[in-house]
Amino acid sequence: MPTVDLRPQPISPTKLALSSTGHRAQISPLQLFVLWFWFYFPQEETLTMKLILACVHLYLLSILLVACGSAGSGNDNGNDQNNNNAAEILCGDGVVEGLEECDDGDENSDTLANACRTDCTLPSCGDGVLDRGEACDDGAQNSDTVPDVCRLDCELPSCGDGVVDPGIDESCDCGADESSRPDRCLAPNGDASSTCSTACISRYCGNGVLDMGEVCDDGNNVSGDGCAAHCLSTEVCGNGFIDVAVGEQCDDGNLEPGDSCGPSC
Repeated sequence: MPTVDLRPQPISPTKLALSSTGHRAQISPLQLFVLWFWFYFPQEETLTMKLILACVHLYLLSILLVACGSAGSGNDNGNDQNNNNAAEILCGDGVVEGLEECDDGDENSDTLANACRTDCTLPSCGDGVLDRGEACDDGAQNSDTVPDVCRLDCELPSCGDGVVDPGIDESCDCGADESSRPDRCLAPNGDASSTCSTACISRYCGNGVLDMGEVCDDGNNVSGDGCAAHCLSTEVCGNGFIDVAVGEQCDDGNLEPGDSCGPSC
């Protein structure tokens, strides 16, 4: 295999000298490389070692140039993108763009009902403004646990929401169903095992609510007024209860004559 002589070849002095027109010396890139290669590395190095060192230098130089170019391009693109975003998207300019939900320009407001908010978001429950479809909105004061306040869904407190609201005359509230039943209750309002009626009044004789198991409840525990004190008798002859308060001496559960108790008890 023929060898390649990489030693620098003699260069004509006329090529190295500046021409009369002022142009630089006419030296080819290959000649420049050979000159750099031959004189840069120590003379005592072998030709093979010089070639290896030259290749390593060129390889590292190429990686450095590529890395610098990529970093520069990325920064330029990022800066251009950020500048474009900052220049194009502006809440309050009356144009809906980017992540804006609305933009009515000077009409954006955080106090007017149904208006686009000043951060270019649509009016919503919890923003402290009574908007269309809301029964109330106290903003951060909305709560599903505090009595007598606007709820988190912007609805007024009500029987069945699981919160005892004295302001609307509730004495209990175990929720309308299992989804709204608080942990303190065993069953929802009106259930057979619940202590709270569907009207959010605690179940007991004399509360004025006809609870499960009661025949009547006139809101008191006094007999002789049409509802016995135990709420189990309407104090009429023939119901099986001897209602002494209304003068009954017997009551066999019927009005048939000739048995142990007459039709007038």
